[in-house]
Amino acid sequence: MSDPLPGKTQQQRRKRHPLLFQQRLSEQYFWPAILTVLTSGALLVWNPAKLQPYRVYLAVALACCSLLLILTFAFRLRAYAALTEDAIRVRLPFHRLEIPYRDIKNVRPTELFRMFPPQQQRWTQRRFLEPLFGATVLVIELEELPRPKAWLRLWMTPFMVCPDKVGFIIAVRDWLGFRAALDENRARLRRTPR
Repeated sequence: MSDPLPGKTQQQRRKRHPLLFQQRLSEQYFWPAILTVLTSGALLVWNPAKLQPYRVYLAVALACCSLLLILTFAFRLRAYAALTEDAIRVRLPFHRLEIPYRDIKNVRPTELFRMFPPQQQRWTQRRFLEPLFGATVLVIELEELPRPKAWLRLWMTPFMVCPDKVGFIIAVRDWLGFRAALDENRARLRRTPR
């Protein structure tokens, strides 16, 4: 009879952990977009005489904000970190990044505000990060980045690239579970002959 733990470990390794930065972005746009969709939709249906010349603008606002809602929801679902057999897979809306376990020097937890001190951020960045400043994130230190930093910043938020070390910041809600499974995968890989 097979041991049930390996199956459980396999499932835990493949679990998708939603990325907090993309969730925050989705939350930031949700209510303004919903209010714009509801208001412009109601005004288009009500169709008051004074707003007749502005119907095109209302229709454009309705279409754009509806598209924004759909895209942010889709991006939120597509942005996650998962542990595969030999790498951390970071899935972003338009890009996928693999961080091989063999390239990882160190993994350490820290609070986000220690990586990005609030007083050093512009007011727009502070507003975006404010709900996340107290969150614990995982710093994945590497020997070198898989791609140039400028190229990576095209696809990911600057808060995912370490400001003081070579590596990435993985911000997920269940950072303890993610870290435990990551440590287990790295230990298993070290035991496996190359």
